Amino acid sequence: MKHRTVRVVLAVVVVLASLGAAYHVYRTAQQIGRIHAAAQAFDQATQKILEETATLKAALRAYVAPGQGLSFWSERVGQTLAALDADLTDLRTAATLPETRTAAESARAAARQLADMDVRIRKGLRIGDTMLAADSIFSEGEQGTANLVRQVEDARARQLAEYNNEASALERREALLASSAVLLLMLSVIALVPIEHAARADAAPQPPAPASPDDSAAPRDTMSELRIADGSPAPAPDIDVEAAARLCGEIARLDSPAGLPMVLERAAMLLDASGVVLWAASGGVELTAALTHGYSQQAIARMPTIACDANNVTAVAFRTGQVQFASGDMVTHGALAAPLGASGGTVGVLTAEMRNNGELQPARRALAAIIASQLATVLGGAPSPGTPS
Repeated sequence: MKHRTVRVVLAVVVVLASLGAAYHVYRTAQQIGRIHAAAQAFDQATQKILEETATLKAALRAYVAPGQGLSFWSERVGQTLAALDADLTDLRTAATLPETRTAAESARAAARQLADMDVRIRKGLRIGDTMLAADSIFSEGEQGTANLVRQVEDARARQLAEYNNEASALERREALLASSAVLLLMLSVIALVPIEHAARADAAPQPPAPASPDDSAAPRDTMSELRIADGSPAPAPDIDVEAAARLCGEIARLDSPAGLPMVLERAAMLLDASGVVLWAASGGVELTAALTHGYSQQAIARMPTIACDANNVTAVAFRTGQVQFASGDMVTHGALAAPLGASGGTVGVLTAEMRNNGELQPARRALAAIIASQLATVLGGAPSPGTPS
């Protein structure tokens, strides 16, 4: 993998695989949206049927209530029964489960039995047989409407449970695709960045070193054996890849900067940073703290603007478009700066004050670069400078 051609091919494969995963995530999100819309429509249809059933029940009782007109209520009952038959037919058509269709058909049969009962009641009322009509309404009518309601509620519960299962399965698939894409990107960045740095180090001319007793020892790769202050190797990263994938997915779905404070908080947790700052570029001249997490109000008030040509990791990351870091010591934390690259150029920088020498870990730097690239899509709507999260 030391040849340039191999690295380019690997980069192309990673980009194509990431685009494919992003496309499938997009299609899966569309399917989830359609399922939620169908569930909402089915729920609204059942609510309408239940309201019509309550209206029918009240109208049937009005037949034998003192002072009510038969012609008005018979017309009301007829309209309600017709609407029930049409809505139950539509409900059966919308059902996707055999059990749901059976429940909808049973509810429709109950509505038809109520329609037959209504015909008999009207005949009895026309000849003055009020007692028989009342007996039918408060026995057969009550039982029929209760059966109709029970069947509709059963159809609703079964169908909404099926919609929920389908949506949950698709959401798990979406999370798996996003996790795979992020993991592939992270592993590729980890694999490529050290090789690139090592190649540059090998290409640079080195002055001859003085002879020493250790000259016979094999040379060491300084990128793979970075040391912290006490001389021990940099600790291996413990990154929650699934959490990183979920965070990137949520950033991609942000439609306003209102969700950025929560995003910065979760980014700080994933990076193991004591504080993070989102710097926004102003006309390519200076960088201003647009959003922060982990700092007090007093610290935020003292944060100055940074000139884009300054000699610090934040400004260098903005100018070069590459992740920069500064090692910490026994007193201060290390610093990590990742540029926010957009189609029109770098629009800002994400900086993090790292704990436990996390700035020395390529995986942490790669994760910071991924989060920063996602944040670049929403920085245009970020809050005013100096706003704490």
